[in-house]
Amino acid sequence: MITVIGATNIDIIATTQAAFVAKDSNPSKIVMSIGGVAKNYAHNLSLLGEKIQFITLFGNDYFGDVAKAECHRLGFDIHLSDTPKDSKSSMFLCINNPGGIMQAGAADVDIVERFMTPEFLAERMHAINQSDLVLFDANISSDAIAYLMDHCSVPLMADTVSTKKAIRLAEALQKAQYPHLHTLKMNEVEAQYILTSPEVEVGGVKPDKDLEHVVTLFSTLVWRISTSPWARKVFTAALQQAMLSSCRLCRTTTSSIPTVPEMHSSQVWHTLS
Repeated sequence: MITVIGATNIDIIATTQAAFVAKDSNPSKIVMSIGGVAKNYAHNLSLLGEKIQFITLFGNDYFGDVAKAECHRLGFDIHLSDTPKDSKSSMFLCINNPGGIMQAGAADVDIVERFMTPEFLAERMHAINQSDLVLFDANISSDAIAYLMDHCSVPLMADTVSTKKAIRLAEALQKAQYPHLHTLKMNEVEAQYILTSPEVEVGGVKPDKDLEHVVTLFSTLVWRISTSPWARKVFTAALQQAMLSSCRLCRTTTSSIPTVPEMHSSQVWHTLS
């Protein structure tokens, strides 16, 4: 069984019929679906035949009921999820160009940030640790991530979600008593941000002050950095810049960092098996 923890979103996706024009109304095809990084992982893993225990938060509104019904339809075990009173559903809005490449996006995942606390997870930790592995997205708070690091006894995997959410992983590595991850999934922009942003701090050091220290410590705390091909280049370049090209990333050399095009959930279970 795989436990997936994180956001369930109502996704509203517009694909423009021509090149996107800022500050103007763009003729588009617009669709709405049930998504969210964690929910998408859960869905894809279930399609691979895995039993899914999904821990999320549903809004106490019409969309929350729709999302909950969809999770039941997909066969997820959601008995550990919750529907807080006076909460609204998590939502994601994006505009894609005709090729399907996102031009702009906006996310409101306040429900996850507010209610998925360490206390929320503590009540469910025994059941979580009965899993074969746990996967979470960085929509949850850094305090919640640190709690998982300190109390999860099975392999722990993470998706950074976005540059701003990636900071939470760095914060959690600072806060946790036993900071660790089995696998970290990110894209090129997120990898670059972790390694260069003055907002990020790892082990009390900012990457723009001592890149060698940050790369070494980050690599030690993460067994496997599973990135897109572009992000792999970012990490390799950082290692070379820090004169650490032989540094162990995930207990391997940089040449064997797995490449994961975009977000292929089949790689999650394949990583362990």
